[in-house]
Amino acid sequence: MAINTVSRKYTNISFDSIREHLISILKAKGGSLADYSDSSYGRIMLELFAGNADLMAYYAESGFENAFMESATTLSSVYANARMLGYSVRRPVPAKAGIGVQTTRTGAYNTIRVCIPKGTEFTMSGTVLTAMDDMEFFYDRDLDVDKTGLMTHVGGNAVIAEGKFKTVSVVSNGNQNQTFIIPDLAFSDYFGENDPNYADDGNVAHRSAAFTTVSSDATLMDNIDPDVVIDDKLYWRISRRGLIDPAKENIINDIDNFIQGQDNYTVNYTVELSTANDGNVQLKFGDGLKSAIPYGVINVKYFATTGEGGNLLNVAGNTLETTSSRVTITQGDGTESDITLDDLNIALTTDIRSGLDIESRDSIKANAPALFNSLDRLVNRMSYKIFLRRYADVKYATAFGEDILNTKLLNGGIDVKYMNQVRFSALKSLYREKDNTYYPTTADEYFLSGFKVNGLMYTWEYDYQDVEDYNVNTSTENMLARIVKNLNDTLPSGRAPSPTNPFKTSEEITEFVKNYLKAFIPTYPFNYKVFSANLSPMDFVVEGSELYSIMAALNQRGMLTVGGGFHSYVYPSVHNMETHMDVTLYKGNNFTDIKERIKNAVYKYLSDNTEFSTAIYRSKIESIIHKFTEVAGVDVTFSPMDDGYTKLDMSTLDWLGDTTYEYIVPGAISSDGFAYTLQYTVDDSLKQYTLKTQFMVAEQSPMRTRLAEYFKFKIEPNMDKITDRDIDRYVAYIWEQVMQQVYTPIYDAVQSARDSGDSESAKYLYRLMENMKCWDMGSTALTFKDSAVIKSMSEINGTALYDYLKYGMEYIKLVRNVLSYYVTLHLIDENGNITQYSNDNEIVQITIPTDKIDLTVSLESSLLTE
Repeated sequence: MAINTVSRKYTNISFDSIREHLISILKAKGGSLADYSDSSYGRIMLELFAGNADLMAYYAESGFENAFMESATTLSSVYANARMLGYSVRRPVPAKAGIGVQTTRTGAYNTIRVCIPKGTEFTMSGTVLTAMDDMEFFYDRDLDVDKTGLMTHVGGNAVIAEGKFKTVSVVSNGNQNQTFIIPDLAFSDYFGENDPNYADDGNVAHRSAAFTTVSSDATLMDNIDPDVVIDDKLYWRISRRGLIDPAKENIINDIDNFIQGQDNYTVNYTVELSTANDGNVQLKFGDGLKSAIPYGVINVKYFATTGEGGNLLNVAGNTLETTSSRVTITQGDGTESDITLDDLNIALTTDIRSGLDIESRDSIKANAPALFNSLDRLVNRMSYKIFLRRYADVKYATAFGEDILNTKLLNGGIDVKYMNQVRFSALKSLYREKDNTYYPTTADEYFLSGFKVNGLMYTWEYDYQDVEDYNVNTSTENMLARIVKNLNDTLPSGRAPSPTNPFKTSEEITEFVKNYLKAFIPTYPFNYKVFSANLSPMDFVVEGSELYSIMAALNQRGMLTVGGGFHSYVYPSVHNMETHMDVTLYKGNNFTDIKERIKNAVYKYLSDNTEFSTAIYRSKIESIIHKFTEVAGVDVTFSPMDDGYTKLDMSTLDWLGDTTYEYIVPGAISSDGFAYTLQYTVDDSLKQYTLKTQFMVAEQSPMRTRLAEYFKFKIEPNMDKITDRDIDRYVAYIWEQVMQQVYTPIYDAVQSARDSGDSESAKYLYRLMENMKCWDMGSTALTFKDSAVIKSMSEINGTALYDYLKYGMEYIKLVRNVLSYYVTLHLIDENGNITQYSNDNEIVQITIPTDKIDLTVSLESSLLTE
């Protein structure tokens, strides 16, 4: 009959305690009231009274518990407590994917331009996906050497999100402090600061272009500010936490200085949008002074999604259907094309991932107080961890940068190149639970999707210089170009000298420039550390992926203001360890499944306590095993897992060496050197033309020697204490050498053109290096970004450059795999604990092999039982 709770923190009463106290009181009274036997009417009435009091106590307890965030149990109370703390609950996040376009026929015209506006809906097997940005794709039949029909993405973010835009309307009567409910649990997290189009929310144009907009009829508003009106609509600033706009705080009318007959309305047009107690969305307006009051119809446009239900794996490459009339197809110059939607394949380039349901109760209870303390801003390591863990399916997170990386140099100076740059690492869970059983996950389960595994990732931390500034518009350069152009344009048709042009041929003009004007051509500077220049951290991320969503959110929220700061993802270094357990058991116990129970208990502990660069102690794991009543003693040791690379000798794995060929296929490249050909369009102020240029990469034995010497003198002597940071420096050096092999022949061509007086060629060849740095590696070929001078560049007549860069990346991965065993080994300190980390992005996953749990029975316990 009693109603029990786990813990009574406030009233500390129960059915039994009430009954016993009443019996004691009635017994003391004597007479008929003392009749408390089991069959008496008094006993029945007493228990009814005690039961009712217990029920009331339960409701009182529940009310007390739900009044505080820490002890709240119902979702409605958690949502209400979150709002009181100014915490904005993360609503469902759409799953996203990248898309690409392929033409199935080229048509009558050489070029095709496809424009897909934001909001265009696609479908795939019943799933609705919507374009997140205005995107543009371009195709030139002349540049499609392999006739693939693949179009080049040239504008906007080629990302689609699961879900679609919706609009609902509510009506305001003009009263103060109105609250409206949008009854849609699918209302996404794309509003306010988490809106993908969030920029300056004080700019009305930005407000109107957001994913979520709140608009009302401006003609019905009193004292309206005309600067916030577009087509008679007022677009409200959306806040996730309150009605105060900091930009308007000092110009809100003061009610204490109210003057009769004058307008005393606020110009703060802010609406608060939050999660209501039932999980729907709540719109709250102000009192006319703190925040303006709307009148008439209020339209709310938002993005609705199914969250985690939109995640679909193994769908990359699937085609999408659309009947939208908003997709436009033209020629490259915007004129009419004969291509239609039926001639296009629009398909997914990634899986549909990173969708999340509304934030869980436990997440809100853990994060709301912490974010309250940090004012919901990313300002320190802890605030980054909290944000990352609530934004996506992240279990472990760390952030580092700023003063953490501003370390002292050997000469006593300070390395300040990392100022206002934040690096972060994040992983999903290294351990999973299913049916109350824990197990280690695999790499495809715990890594975030969307990171482009290319060699540049290893060097981003060490160099990000741009090409040296060279002003191609100097007066000397332009004067020389005009002279050469005019002389060529005015060559006499009969090739006889004229008073205005003494030359007969173009060759004579070139010779004149070479012999007499060469001294006036500017010198081209060249910094050999340009191998990772002109890239941003977003260039390492696949559009529409899980990591892309996180990077975009960090760039919106992070308080980076100095020196063009950025957020950069650092690939986590996961070290695989295994344990050997010697377990002594008491004789006479039932040892059924003891190994599995030990493993499960340890995995559960690791799941709850593993973190980046955090110590793991033998004693703690041993204490967990000691809690089993069957266990008399235990000894735990750690060791690196043998991943199959430990048998390889790094000193024999030469660059392009015979031994290395067993593990990396070099493709079409040769250690004797090779040629690669680039086709590109030069587009400057004078003219546009397409060129094909061949470059020679030098013989590779000097490269092999340099890499071998680095290993011999800097790595091999320190193998007994090598760290993850040492490997980072080594592979950065490898990649620098690889890229210099690519850049040097281009710069040699620049110098050759300059020495011959060919200023124009020298200029575009120098700028060619900008495009070379902005390469991206597809599955079979390289792609390049356009620059101000060089457009539509591609490798033709083979894939030698692609093969060379691919080999460089595979070589770096081989180096890491071979050396990582020794790094993992050196994480173990002299006491057998895992403590010797060198980088902030290192983490350990432990596997417990069943065959390495050795069980013995204690002799002492045997004697005691005999």
